[in-house]
Amino acid sequence: MSSIESDDFWSSLDGLMARAELVAQSFVWGLWNGITQVFAGEQDLGCVEWVTAGDDQVCEVCADNEGTYLANSPDLPEIPAHCNCRCELLIP
Repeated sequence: MSSIESDDFWSSLDGLMARAELVAQSFVWGLWNGITQVFAGEQDLGCVEWVTAGDDQVCEVCADNEGTYLANSPDLPEIPAHCNCRCELLIP
């Protein structure tokens, strides 16, 4: 995605397309992670692992969430944690 100023998100076609891409990416990751969580719970696999992208762009919220959780636990943070979140749930 190109670098778009925040004001341009709503006033130009490029900005609207960039915003649509962010929303779509968040939706797809959320759907994928939700399916993983439901599958792990229904198959009695026990737990899921929150994994970050592992680079210097990982935010503090995601870094704090990284770890293993029971698949059906209310302690499992909502994923994606924010727009453009690159974290995923894995079945260990």
